[in-house]
Amino acid sequence: MLIENLLNENSINSFFCDECQENGISINIEESINAENIAIIKVDDYYNTTIHDDSRPKSPDCLIIQRCDDTTYNIYIIELKDINSASGFKVSDIEEKFTTCLDDFMSVRFGNYFHDRSINYKSIKLYFISDPYGFKSNPIKQEKMRGHKLDLLIATRIPRYFDKHLYIEPKIPNPTIRNCSIV
Repeated sequence: MLIENLLNENSINSFFCDECQENGISINIEESINAENIAIIKVDDYYNTTIHDDSRPKSPDCLIIQRCDDTTYNIYIIELKDINSASGFKVSDIEEKFTTCLDDFMSVRFGNYFHDRSINYKSIKLYFISDPYGFKSNPIKQEKMRGHKLDLLIATRIPRYFDKHLYIEPKIPNPTIRNCSIV
């Protein structure tokens, strides 16, 4: 019901899309997932279109809603960065993007949908998809490196939402959202 209700909301329905992708960085959807059970909202496009002044907050690229059954969902908040060094992002900016989606987009602007008591969130994932250290081409490097900026990102405390403890998960491009039974 959550996906259908949001699709019927005039102020947001034009921000639904078929993929979460930017500059060759993306998150894939497992082919076995029925398209009716996935909704992708371009949150950044929503804010860039609806707020035209300096009050516009930093926002993530996408919000993906995955229906597991009639009342159970997985939520993925996605920030995509095509960068080749850690100087391409600030931890505080990434944190602000996720909290904007949780605090404002999901709790204020569309809180009547996301905070419906009949909805159960199986999981809420915050994914920072990027490869600033070249881990994809050199996986051994990831095992040996410690104390890099991504470790700081992982340690960032995000307040508790929807009765879940959340943290930012760095992911190397291009991860895949799996079927609900696998998550």
